[in-house]
Amino acid sequence: MRSFETRPLPLRGITTSEAKRRVQICEQIWRALRIDKRWSLQRACDHLYRYLIAELDGITWEPDDRSIWVPEGSQPLKGETS
Repeated sequence: MRSFETRPLPLRGITTSEAKRRVQICEQIWRALRIDKRWSLQRACDHLYRYLIAELDGITWEPDDRSIWVPEGSQPLKGETS
């Protein structure tokens, strides 16, 4: 639903077919991240929206290959600097 806020459909509003299309895109991205790349649930959730928007904008995306990942919104440990 967040994608409809940032990428609205001009004049048509939210149609059932467009909602289904976006869900199918999310399912494909989810499979790529969770099954193919074996990303954690949190990591896949943190990247899903960004990859959906790229797909809707026609931009080629590739899952990040880094093995180290920090969740969005995480804070540095006490005494560490970012």
